[in-house]
Amino acid sequence: MSKIDLHELIPEGDKYDSHQYFKPTDVQFCHEHYILLFHDGFGIYHKDNVQYPRHYILNDLEIKDPNKPTPRYNTKYIPKSGHSFTLAHINLYNPKFCSAIYTEPDIKLVLLVSNELIQIEYDTKRKRIRQSSILSRFSHLNYTINRDGIIAYPSFFSITLSDFNGNIIENFKITYKQNRGEIKLPSRDEFGIHKLLHWSPDNQKIAFYLTDDRKVAHFPVGDLAQRNVTYPFAGMESETVILGIFDINTKKSVFIDCKHDPVIATAQQSICHNSSYLTGITWSPDSKHILLFELERSQKYYQAKKYSAETGEFEEFLFDEASPTYVEPEHPFYFVNEHQFVYLSQLSGHNHLYSYDLTTKERQQLTSGDWDIDGVYVAKKNLIYYSSNQRNCIGNDIFLFDLTTQTSTLITQEKGTHQFSFDRNSDLWVDLYSSMKDPGHLNFNNHIIPLHCSHKRKNLPYSVEVDTISIDNDPIYYKAVLPKKITEKKKYPVVFYVYGGPHIQLIQDCWGSSTKGFEEMMAQEGYFVFMIDPHGSAKRGRAFEEKIYQNINVPQIADYDRFIDWVIEESPYKEHINPKKMAIYGWSFGGYMTISMLLNSRHTFQIGVAGGAVVDWRMYEVMYTERYMGIRNAETEAIYKKFDLKEHIHKLKTPLYLIHCDSDTTVLWRHTLSLLKKANSIKNLCTLIDYYVFPGHGHNVRGIERVALMEKVKGVIGRYV
Repeated sequence: MSKIDLHELIPEGDKYDSHQYFKPTDVQFCHEHYILLFHDGFGIYHKDNVQYPRHYILNDLEIKDPNKPTPRYNTKYIPKSGHSFTLAHINLYNPKFCSAIYTEPDIKLVLLVSNELIQIEYDTKRKRIRQSSILSRFSHLNYTINRDGIIAYPSFFSITLSDFNGNIIENFKITYKQNRGEIKLPSRDEFGIHKLLHWSPDNQKIAFYLTDDRKVAHFPVGDLAQRNVTYPFAGMESETVILGIFDINTKKSVFIDCKHDPVIATAQQSICHNSSYLTGITWSPDSKHILLFELERSQKYYQAKKYSAETGEFEEFLFDEASPTYVEPEHPFYFVNEHQFVYLSQLSGHNHLYSYDLTTKERQQLTSGDWDIDGVYVAKKNLIYYSSNQRNCIGNDIFLFDLTTQTSTLITQEKGTHQFSFDRNSDLWVDLYSSMKDPGHLNFNNHIIPLHCSHKRKNLPYSVEVDTISIDNDPIYYKAVLPKKITEKKKYPVVFYVYGGPHIQLIQDCWGSSTKGFEEMMAQEGYFVFMIDPHGSAKRGRAFEEKIYQNINVPQIADYDRFIDWVIEESPYKEHINPKKMAIYGWSFGGYMTISMLLNSRHTFQIGVAGGAVVDWRMYEVMYTERYMGIRNAETEAIYKKFDLKEHIHKLKTPLYLIHCDSDTTVLWRHTLSLLKKANSIKNLCTLIDYYVFPGHGHNVRGIERVALMEKVKGVIGRYV
């Protein structure tokens, strides 16, 4: 049984897709057609004639460039047919959906490919591409497109409107108190904020964030460009944010500045507006109002509010929510009719649906149970499609909630993971399904098309097992990836892959590896590989996650220790485990947990590999850190010091291999550098620590060099176990 080459196993490898299967990256709808995007192209299918997903590869199209006599995409090093693709293919393509307009008999599909807008004209009668051409070069990532096909994008203190041909319709300068702040995304991707500009439903106004980070500290990023980035450490000055609303007819802006709101002291508490966060930006269906969550900097309290889109003035306090630990509004409001919306809250201990009526002011919990809703797909005409793990804790299903009858109906049947897309303007939907044992299928309105794993091997050189063990009366999921052929009475080395932080669930009931090939790579090299989702992980409810509040690594260390006890002493694998050959590896929060385990676990590891590791939470960003550690001040300084790994590095007895990327703007390079600095001051400690840097990469290694990263990790572990 031969091994799988790393270039097949690792997602960025140039043969990766021959091991996995080619699946859509996005789904859109246009005039009774499904439009599926893939890494290298797209497919267009009529609802009555859905065939096996054979898609158009952008490299095969002769895309006309008005500035060049030859087709733009005709490079020899990219495969011209089949499903396999190279790294260059990923970087060059990976199209993003912009717009689709039907003008009989054509669908005009506009894609953003790299930094170019490409228009594809598809003849729906003849079912073929009529022509394709480059519309314009486009370098603005924070663009948004309204229903009329007008592109809006920001530039420091202005908003530009253009058409798809790159022709500027108008450029509007935004002025507010001598240009205080720039039009850019706030909060470093926290609170579910991923969108900068928000068109109103009537296409006449644009809401936008105006972010002032002049008081935020700057820190160098150690790449070759030697650039500085604004980075608000915990306890330091953070950005201030207001919301602007631009009217394209009057060419004037109004601003929602919560500092001017009346002080609303409820039974919960009030908000200090000078240091609050704004999220959940939502337009009312009539485009006359803006709804948002204002979150206190402590993140223990928020208020839901309504503002006038005409004046920016505060109109109404809707409701609030508080917690002694933290609240985390990550989703917008979803209107189901003109006066009623639903939203997600953990008020009951799990993430559930609540409704609010703007007329009666009535708030009602709609769903309940010891399970979590992770997203709302669409809400319209009193119907809400949502995703939850009610039936499968490590997977999800799609449910339909009827607001009139107050009932939920299970839509999906197969247990596993479902990615659902629904067309608001018709009844078309697509469900992309897979499970650990099934590459899955595409379901087009109950017309099912299998997705075959194109890897030809029937006997892969590893096996996967998933189950639970009980820790503190909670079922803790574990995953074991093992060599396919296990020799009787032979002892095998062990690798534990760790994470353990919030927002992440490592063990998922879907096809493919949650760690991008690491565990399969090690299993085929003869290792037993284990991972768990300990307390603190996602999708298990508030009580399960908030055990880490001001206790950032203690519950996880206890869970990992108990799990390792079980693996060695009680598990069905115990006869094959070599407890004297154990390694541990993790990245980001997992890097922090790797070092924490080396310093605090009752078990001995032969090597720990920590990538992109947080070392000192005082040097991590304010939004994330203060949620789980509290606002850094004199009262909490002892807590921050307690969980600073530099304070404990003197206890290190096991070899530690550190890896960092010099362009990391999530966990700054200074984290692991500061750990090295402290280790160098302790006699003989530097002999236990080794280090490697990947230049030019951010908060992990992407592209073809990810294969080099995996080879590095495998080689380091192999030297010790």
